[in-house]
Amino acid sequence: ECALVGYRGRVAIYEFFLMSEQFEEMIAKSATNSEMRIEAMKLGMRTLRMDGWRKVMKGRTSVEEILRLTSAVDLHY
Repeated sequence: ECALVGYRGRVAIYEFFLMSEQFEEMIAKSATNSEMRIEAMKLGMRTLRMDGWRKVMKGRTSVEEILRLTSAVDLHY
């Protein structure tokens, strides 16, 4: 139900990037999560929050919902 806020159902937010040889080397060398996340973003990965903002701009969800879902994730990087 939309609870009178204009949204109905669920909308997923995703982190997505394409694997590269450079990233494969980082994995093989046991790079830290933070190092891999930074490199993935340089290679074009879209974070959960970035994907969430795109969905806010399209009217598919609210700012409050994206902040609620992604605030803990962003604090770690």
